[in-house]
Amino acid sequence: LAGGETGRGVLASLVVALAAGVDEELLFRGVLLPRFGLVWSSIVFGAFHLQYTCHGLPSVGDFEIVVLGFVFGILRLRGGVIAAILAHAAYDGSILLNDIAPGVSSLLFIPLVAWLVRDELRRRPGDHITADGPATAGS
Repeated sequence: LAGGETGRGVLASLVVALAAGVDEELLFRGVLLPRFGLVWSSIVFGAFHLQYTCHGLPSVGDFEIVVLGFVFGILRLRGGVIAAILAHAAYDGSILLNDIAPGVSSLLFIPLVAWLVRDELRRRPGDHITADGPATAGS
C-alpha cells in the first residue's frame, strides 16, 4: 500500500510515527521536562521542529508546535511517559497517514485522544501527579 508523495506505505508510516514518538518523548518529556520544566522543554521541542514551520520567525506554526509540546508534557505529567509517547505517535501517524489516505488518519488519532480524555475523567480526586507520573493518594 504505497501512497502519498513519499511512496511510503501504511506500515512504514506507522513505524516512523512510533519511532518519532518514542525517541522524542524520551528526550523531551523523559529527560528535559523533569530537569528544566514544562515551559522550557516545550520551547526546546518547538525549536527542534523549526524545519517544519520556519516561514519567518515568529510564526503561528512555531507557536503551534510549542503548544503541542506543552500538551505532550501535560500528558507526561498526568499519565506518564507512555501516554505522551502514544499521543505523539498518534499525532505523527495521523499526519503521515493523511498523505496516503486523506480522512482515514482520524481513525488513529481520535480514538487515542478519546481514550486519554476518558482516562483523565476517571481519575479519582485524591490522585496526584509526581515527577514519575500518576500516583494514588495511598502512595
